[in-house]
Amino acid sequence: MAKPINVFKSDEEFQKCAKDWQHKLFLDNWFIEFELTTDKLYQETNLLWGYNSYSFENCSAAITVFNGEKLELDDGFGDSFSKNIAELTLVHELLHIKFEYVNDPDVIGDIAPIHQSLLHQATEAMAKSLIMTKYNLDYDYFKNNTIVRSKSSRKAV
Repeated sequence: MAKPINVFKSDEEFQKCAKDWQHKLFLDNWFIEFELTTDKLYQETNLLWGYNSYSFENCSAAITVFNGEKLELDDGFGDSFSKNIAELTLVHELLHIKFEYVNDPDVIGDIAPIHQSLLHQATEAMAKSLIMTKYNLDYDYFKNNTIVRSKSSRKAV
């Protein structure tokens, strides 16, 4: 049974997959540059699987996807990591183009970060649903894509 791509074998494989998902998500009118990296991606102090910068007015975007087996987390435990599904990250970043520009101007103040987090969770759920549909997977498949720590790092803090 085919499974989602955890790590792309080549840039050619990545570009082909990216263009395929771009088409499936009806984003053919967008000019999107796709890039792989093995470097950690950050936004402020948050560690990211992928990053998307876009111009809605120009229908252009640049998407960068982390392409490593796992991502070492900067959480103070030292040996914590999260497994990667690079294709899921790609779909997630493409979905930002579909929904990110939809902002509710009435959501301001302390509630705004919560609103953004909920939108981000919905984007992730949609990306997982699309991956599940493409590969005929059950939601349990993603349970292995969670933070993993060795027993030594599970000590009470």
